[in-house]
Amino acid sequence: MSTQTDTVRYELMIIVSPDIGETAIKKRHDAVKKSLTDFGGEIFFEDVWGLRDLAYSIKKQDQGYYIVMDVNLDPEKIKDLDRMLRLEPEILRHLLMKLPNIYQPKTQAEMDADVEKMMPEAPKEERKPKMGFVRKMEAPKEQTKVEMKEEKEEAPTKAKTSKAPKKNEETEESPKKTTKKKEESKKSLEDIDAKLDSILSNPDINF
Repeated sequence: MSTQTDTVRYELMIIVSPDIGETAIKKRHDAVKKSLTDFGGEIFFEDVWGLRDLAYSIKKQDQGYYIVMDVNLDPEKIKDLDRMLRLEPEILRHLLMKLPNIYQPKTQAEMDADVEKMMPEAPKEERKPKMGFVRKMEAPKEQTKVEMKEEKEEAPTKAKTSKAPKKNEETEESPKKTTKKKEESKKSLEDIDAKLDSILSNPDINF
């Protein structure tokens, strides 16, 4: 048998098929408790939830009998416990969870009472959001969409007006550039002619 220092706190939930009847369910509960003690476990809390609806059908069953047990157990025995529970045809599902050391076990009735204390005292109908409030929250969104559309429509016109002066500037500047080039080429030709005349007029040069 494991010592207290070797054990870990676990919570085991089993869901038993309701078709076997209350007497057989009680026997199955006792059999699981005996298996836990045989594995060296120490059960320190139990809570029977009873018959409840299942979230989805399991083995063609829409309801199951819920039993919860908290136990100190050696982690090395977990595989043996899991194998044993899987071989039980009357157990529809089982779940084993490790518990923190600060965990304080509570019955389902106690947890339901805690939830009721935290819930508002107002009727359920008054807890629903009013339609007027929803419309107020949606109105600004529609307005921003319209403003964004108007900005998108105005953007191309601004772009066209801004591009137009650039084209005119290019057309106005192009004649100035061509005349300047002509003047420069004419001046270079005149310089060449002047140099030729000075060479021809030089008496020291014989041809």
